Amino acid sequence: MEKVLAGIGSGKAFDRVNHEYLWLLLGRYGLQGRFIDWLKTLYKGAESFPLVNGWGRPFEVGSGVRQGCPLSPLLYAFAIDPFVRRLEGASLCGVPLGIAGVPPLKFVAYADDVSVIISGTEEAWGGGLCDRAVDGGFWL
Repeated sequence: MEKVLAGIGSGKAFDRVNHEYLWLLLGRYGLQGRFIDWLKTLYKGAESFPLVNGWGRPFEVGSGVRQGCPLSPLLYAFAIDPFVRRLEGASLCGVPLGIAGVPPLKFVAYADDVSVIISGTEEAWGGGLCDRAVDGGFWL
């Protein structure tokens, strides 16, 4: 049976995390309001000042997690978790690993890189997950 390893592109994913979404999500995961308020304080009024040929002006940063902040990878993990959980529950066949009690491998997620293993033509094309003619992927 033909398999597809499809990479899900999320370019600049760390820069695109919506703050309001993140605060709501952290609350739904049970983090205390006071901790979320501290995070909001850290992110409120954050500015970036790009210089191009000596010119530039500041702008407010309204999305993304801070580069270099030790909390940023964890905050991004919270942000992508609902998507990863949807993949876990998806009716994908995956690839059997041949280890007793271990379910088939359906996807791999590391930081902002997610790869999904799709088995058979129905999952790949009939399910609308990818189009072999236009989507990049590693066809196995």
